[in-house]
Amino acid sequence: MGNETNVVKVLICPAYDHTLPNNTQAHYLPERDNYRHAFCYSMTRMSNPDLGYPFGKQNQEQRPLKLSEVAAVASLSDTWAVGDFDWAAIGASLNNLPPDNLGLDKIPYIPIQPAHVTLRNFLYFDFHVDSKKLSDNY
Repeated sequence: MGNETNVVKVLICPAYDHTLPNNTQAHYLPERDNYRHAFCYSMTRMSNPDLGYPFGKQNQEQRPLKLSEVAAVASLSDTWAVGDFDWAAIGASLNNLPPDNLGLDKIPYIPIQPAHVTLRNFLYFDFHVDSKKLSDNY
């Protein structure tokens, strides 16, 4: 495998690319490092204690859940798996200050404002994609 990052271009959000470099603290240009520091999506972290962390990795022993296990406790069409992410998603850009809980190595590369300006896109566990207006608390 080597140490190279394998980029699947179809999975890169064109809006994310379009807002760079001015929408990151580091003025990031992902083409320069083959998207090694691109952080523009978030995976769901469910507050439902029965679901936990569907992708695992809360700790070394935690395995990812099977889709049937997710479906047993949450509606696949109502529960998002992956969504657009930016400082504003956690309220950090309200004072134009970086978030303090994402890791100092990631903060400079995460978009400050939503790439889609007035909405965020989400991929749901049933594999459909939908947009939510920012005013919908997303």
